[in-house]
Amino acid sequence: MAYTLELTESEYLDICFVGYRYFWSNALMKHCEVGVNEIAENVAWAIAESFQADTEGNHNAFPMLDGRSELADKLYRFWDSIV
Repeated sequence: MAYTLELTESEYLDICFVGYRYFWSNALMKHCEVGVNEIAENVAWAIAESFQADTEGNHNAFPMLDGRSELADKLYRFWDSIV
C-alpha cells in the first residue's frame, strides 16, 4: 500500500525552515519533496513515528507550525490515514 502527500513549494519551504530541529520536519525533508509524493507503507510508518516522537511529554504535534495552517491540517490527515 502506498500513501500520497502533496506539498506545495511554500509548504516545503516551511518544512525546511523548521529544518532538523524536530523529528517531523526532519522526516519530511528526508522523504518528501515539492509535488505529489508517493510514500511506501514502511516509510509512512517511519514518518508517523517521527510525528509521534515530537508529542512525547504532552507536547503538541508539529512544533513551530501553526496548528491552524493548511499544512498542519494536511499533515494530520496524512498521519490519520496511515493504517
